[in-house]
Amino acid sequence: LGAGQKPPPPPIVGVPSRAIKLRNMFDPASETEPDWDKDIKDDVVEEVSQYGAVEHCYVEARQPGGMVYLLFEEQLASQDAANALNGRFFAGRQINVEFLDVAAYKAQVPAERACARPGANQAAR
Repeated sequence: LGAGQKPPPPPIVGVPSRAIKLRNMFDPASETEPDWDKDIKDDVVEEVSQYGAVEHCYVEARQPGGMVYLLFEEQLASQDAANALNGRFFAGRQINVEFLDVAAYKAQVPAERACARPGANQAAR
């Protein structure tokens, strides 16, 4: 790589689905602002909504890895968002994207902590 060139992002892993996990979005140990996780959630939802409607967004504020989980209403929206975000930089950190099986998403994201989009079909969870 030449001077100033960034390495290519790692490939997106997993089988395309409506659910994705963003890794390396933040370092929970270095976040000090109150409600920082809500701010990240709001920023991510605003950014990915251009690709389609988001059913859930969950920021894992307690575990390392800087993970944000997203569940879209349509698979095409999650694929477009995954392709746009994988390898991008957020707050100086390169984002890595992984597709999750919807059942795995629901197992990893506690429903009571998931952030429902207003008007989303609550029964579909």
